[in-house]
Amino acid sequence: MTSRGSSLLDRIVARKRKEIENLEKSGFPSSEDAGQPRDFLQALKNPGGRLRNPGNPGTYLPLQRAIISESKKASPSMGLIRPDYDPASIAETYASLGASCISVLTDEEFFQGHLDHLKIARSAGIPVLRKDFLIHRLQIQQARAAGADSVLLIVRLLDDATLTELLDYARSMQMEPLVEVHSESEMIRACDCGARIIGINHRDLDTLEMDLSLSRRLAPELRKRNPDSVLIAESGIEKAETLEMMSEYADAFLIGTSLMRSPSIETAWKSLFGSF
Repeated sequence: MTSRGSSLLDRIVARKRKEIENLEKSGFPSSEDAGQPRDFLQALKNPGGRLRNPGNPGTYLPLQRAIISESKKASPSMGLIRPDYDPASIAETYASLGASCISVLTDEEFFQGHLDHLKIARSAGIPVLRKDFLIHRLQIQQARAAGADSVLLIVRLLDDATLTELLDYARSMQMEPLVEVHSESEMIRACDCGARIIGINHRDLDTLEMDLSLSRRLAPELRKRNPDSVLIAESGIEKAETLEMMSEYADAFLIGTSLMRSPSIETAWKSLFGSF
């Protein structure tokens, strides 16, 4: 692979392998003080999100789909996204607005995140997902020790044996992973390995190009293979019209950049979900 995205992905994975080597030398992190995991899957199946009712101040309208709001400072494709990045304030704002869960970028080198941001975000009281490039069970144990309630597993990075191993290991720690795909073949692999939460990433990690029609195209086959799975539409969701369209086949949405780059998260939230 010679594209910009795959070259970046190769560098990220190489970095993760070094981090794993350091974890192996330092020993297994303890999750004794992390607290009981919150139920990430049930939070997606039973969204408790709400939006302030503009027609009746002091009242709220229910959100019909679960929202995973993302907390990230930067990305390789966009550079610095939020200069005044404050993970505590962001998490509290998301929770107060009605997000079902929070996705937290923990990669330091490429996304300017940190593992400690998981602990900070968890104080907001809703389930927290560790979003990183996980290829080894030590990273999952590290996530649980830092307070994660779920972890991201990217099918593109894992063979079937490793994907199954990491799914089982996360579940042994009472975490249901979000399994991310970007093609029909990856989606089939995720289903065959027993994934219960499947995120369809509209962004191709090899080319970094966006295809907002991907989740619509893959949804019918996913429903056929695993009708009980939770389908999450990820990346590139910036307009209320897009949410309206995708709500016909998606159970939940992972939204980050459009919220993070707005000076006011609350204003961006209302713009996205005002008619949703």
